[in-house]
Amino acid sequence: MQEILGLGMPAYVIIVVIIILISMTIHEAMHGFMAYFLGDNTAKIEGRLTLNPIKHIDPFLTIILPVLLAIVGAPIFGGAKPVPFNPHQVRYGEWGAALVAVAGPLTNLLLAFVCFGISTFIDTSSR
Repeated sequence: MQEILGLGMPAYVIIVVIIILISMTIHEAMHGFMAYFLGDNTAKIEGRLTLNPIKHIDPFLTIILPVLLAIVGAPIFGGAKPVPFNPHQVRYGEWGAALVAVAGPLTNLLLAFVCFGISTFIDTSSR
């Protein structure tokens, strides 16, 4: 992919990290927004109802683990700090809790469609 975009390795890594941080932030924030929409204000009270990526970074899952895996040449994965919610405060009981849980993955799916749409406009034929 970096060859297609005509980027060197450092620029490519920076772009990938930024994209992952944005995706991770939106994913976690949507869990919080859905919980808030359904009546639970736990995420708001804890300052997690935000699109500020710093609030969603888990020191180990977001930084240390991916770096260690990259160093040893293993497949890289990581995660964000989960947004807290109280399933007893959301409307619709277990269905409400399920909506909170599925909000993040559905957001990832929407982001994938948006990125695919954008990628169709990138001309790679000249590279």
